[in-house]
Amino acid sequence: MNQVNQSDLNTNKMIQSINILNEVAPYRTFFLNNVVVNNKNNFVYIIDSGNGAIIIYNMKTKKFLLVLDRHYSTQDFPGFVFDIDNKPVFKDRPGPLK
Repeated sequence: MNQVNQSDLNTNKMIQSINILNEVAPYRTFFLNNVVVNNKNNFVYIIDSGNGAIIIYNMKTKKFLLVLDRHYSTQDFPGFVFDIDNKPVFKDRPGPLK
């Protein structure tokens, strides 16, 4: 089981702890990348970079919805090369960009 904690940065106290079941995000492959909180509509959007998916958490109902799970739009493109200033960046070459 994975867990996301909501904290009050002013008091440094935890407000809420959200348990994400393995059926939604398997702990062995889940990689939490980004969390976006929409307080107006009471939703939390969690990006799972491990599987390529978006997890939507409804703060009112406390239920999860898994979308785009392993969808082609969330996966790597074979042969794609990421570049910055026309210089390729490779994930298998650690170290600072030069």
